[in-house]
Amino acid sequence: MNHADDYKAINAIGEQIASFRASDETALVVGFGSHKGSPGCESGSLSVTVRKGGFEATSEALRLGDAIFLARGKVNREIEADRAAKEKAKAEV
Repeated sequence: MNHADDYKAINAIGEQIASFRASDETALVVGFGSHKGSPGCESGSLSVTVRKGGFEATSEALRLGDAIFLARGKVNREIEADRAAKEKAKAEV
């Protein structure tokens, strides 16, 4: 691969990651990594950290898209739990 091909490939990854964001979301993939295989998972894995507002979560999976969706799900559950806790606290006042 030459630099032009690298640039195109990296931009294609960026476009693909952007496509995972739902139109009503401000979720942002803030980091991702590749992990070497192990005896239990010879092909290795990818980890992704997603941030949405003040909430952040990291997930690891065999495929980038799966890791993004898992991390986004964790963030959404944290946001919902925070919202529910605030509503409960408000109701107790």
